[in-house]
Amino acid sequence: MSQANRSSSSININSGNNKTQSIPSPNCATKEGEGIPRRHPLAANGLISNMPEPVNSLREAFVASAKKFSSDSFMGYRPIKSDGSAGDYVWITYSQALERVTNCAHALKLQGVSEKAAVALYSINRPEWIIAEQACFARNAITVPLYDTLGDEAVEFICNQTEVKIAFATADKALNLIRLKPSLPHLTSIVVMDKLTDELQGKSAENNIKLFEMKCFEEEGSKNPSALCEPSLEDIVTICYTSGTTGLPKGVILTHSNLIADISGGIALFRNYYCADLNNTDIHISYLPLAHVFER
Repeated sequence: MSQANRSSSSININSGNNKTQSIPSPNCATKEGEGIPRRHPLAANGLISNMPEPVNSLREAFVASAKKFSSDSFMGYRPIKSDGSAGDYVWITYSQALERVTNCAHALKLQGVSEKAAVALYSINRPEWIIAEQACFARNAITVPLYDTLGDEAVEFICNQTEVKIAFATADKALNLIRLKPSLPHLTSIVVMDKLTDELQGKSAENNIKLFEMKCFEEEGSKNPSALCEPSLEDIVTICYTSGTTGLPKGVILTHSNLIADISGGIALFRNYYCADLNNTDIHISYLPLAHVFER
């Protein structure tokens, strides 16, 4: 902030054709030579912490949307053809997604995943990543995303620090985890998001790792229903690690409350700047890695 602006009472923040003036934060002590901290006027009476229709967890938010928009499209992807080109978008509805999430959560229970247990997610962006994440929420488990580009040292460090016992991974990443098994004493099971291969099955048997194809994993869960969990605002939802570019990765512990506040602030800003709501007709194109908290 320039010296000229330090004494002014407001600063214009441009957003498209809108201009919003920031305001001084209330009850802040003044310091010689320093300006008063400022905040967005939407947070004049405190930071926005919950949605217009309050929810107590990301699990509750998803279930509410699935019930409200059950037959609407929830998530789409482009399957890759045999020639390597991308096909047309294939969509699943909210109700289909909720059914898959529920079955996956039942299967996690069968494998002994308890509340507050850490579950790794290791793949590029794909629908199964979201299904697995939401299934973890339904078990009140803690997701631990692994970057697609992580080196061996970082993967070992993260999995061991969080004591990951089960991971969801694509076949290529599953092979990497199995290769690292001697350094991953807690890992016992891997759910493969795409197809099992003979190589995967052989190496998993050699390393005493239980292997599941996700489709079969969900089917087994559908046959063994169990009570689901309802996380609270203060329950940990994820440990989001840095990419480790400055040494070993650092894990940031985030609660349901943290991420709900993030969503709520986004909704408020969208309404303020564009006088509109995000709704079930809007489409988000997912291109940043889901291991990034910004993409999530």
